[in-house]
Amino acid sequence: MDVDAMLLDLSVRLEDPDETLFDDPKRLEALNDAQSRLINLLNREHLTEITEIALTKTAANGTYSLLVLSDLYGSGGSISMVRYNSSGVYFTPISLSAIKKLEMTNFAPSITAPYFFVYRSKIYTLAGVTSPVIDIFYLRKPTGLVATGECDLNPKLHEILVNIAAGISWGMNEKLDRAQAALDEAYAGIKTINDKGV
Repeated sequence: MDVDAMLLDLSVRLEDPDETLFDDPKRLEALNDAQSRLINLLNREHLTEITEIALTKTAANGTYSLLVLSDLYGSGGSISMVRYNSSGVYFTPISLSAIKKLEMTNFAPSITAPYFFVYRSKIYTLAGVTSPVIDIFYLRKPTGLVATGECDLNPKLHEILVNIAAGISWGMNEKLDRAQAALDEAYAGIKTINDKGV
């Protein structure tokens, strides 16, 4: 997505073609904020453009620090999948509250039925081996939007991204009814995309 086109589109939606109320820095700030909100609201399968794979990482003693992934977006919630590097077996994500269930023999972790959870910036593996070599699928930080740049997200999200930015801008200008209308339209689009699945 071309950021210049988004800036122009945003000026039109804000009824500010001369950019007197919302100059480039204000609109860019709104677009960057909108990009973050959009990433947080979309299901992970719709963010393939910013999905990365960290290959052959050793989870020493069953843990791997996420601080090593300098381009990780947000925190542990950005981890979508973990798999064994050698066999390609995927780990099942599990919540902290469900770990107790693993004590039952039906759910005991093994090389063919591994589990993982994220806690305090670390991936913990329950895999039947002490230090598995894993591949980590995660969301990377998108490139910050600048006037002459490109947006990392799918171009089909342009409309929604600009609607969120318009809602943010109207809110900064204390036009709350317009802000809510723009955000409602954006959230309806996000819901449609998320409900569709892949």
